[in-house]
Amino acid sequence: MTELSVKPRAITIAVLLALGVSAAGVVQAVTAFLERRNLASGLVEAGKYMSVDQAIYRTINLKGSLTLALFLGVCAAVLMAALSLVLSQGRRWARVVTWIVGGGLIIGELILMAADGSAVKTGKFVRDVDVPGGNLDTVAMLNNLLVPGWFPPLHYFAELAVLVSVILLCIQLVRPAAAEYFHLEVEKRGTDDGRIWSTSKIRRKTSTP
Repeated sequence: MTELSVKPRAITIAVLLALGVSAAGVVQAVTAFLERRNLASGLVEAGKYMSVDQAIYRTINLKGSLTLALFLGVCAAVLMAALSLVLSQGRRWARVVTWIVGGGLIIGELILMAADGSAVKTGKFVRDVDVPGGNLDTVAMLNNLLVPGWFPPLHYFAELAVLVSVILLCIQLVRPAAAEYFHLEVEKRGTDDGRIWSTSKIRRKTSTP
């Protein structure tokens, strides 16, 4: 059986996708962290124009989404960055771990997307009935205080990027070329380990008086 002198394209793409998942995870985690801080200060300001309890009620789904997004983002960033290194080395266990981690991320991102209500998707939490007088300019100002305009599109772009990249990564690792690469790498390391063991054994014999 001939050894592969270079990594197959499926492995190169898989490693790049793993790094892409890690980068998207960083974006997801950072945006969620920043919005958590912004929401806390925004609720204080919103209390000057409307009931604080009502503002908290309107944003309770967002707080849950941010917590889950932060957790998934950190997991994607850290685990996929580490797995990209061992995948490039042809470690067979890394392939299995990547499927497990990838499956968890897929389920988590789907739950996150499904749990997000229309208000989370649009950033429009405060309604005219929440503000005394129903002034639309005040409503718009409060919504921008609670959720800046940059957050919803960036939040969902990061979620979608993690989800799609993980799915493509798992597909690449299933391809026959990837399976053959991991098999050959295991055989090669086994042969090298055997040679090292045999050499050390011979040295011990020759050094024995």
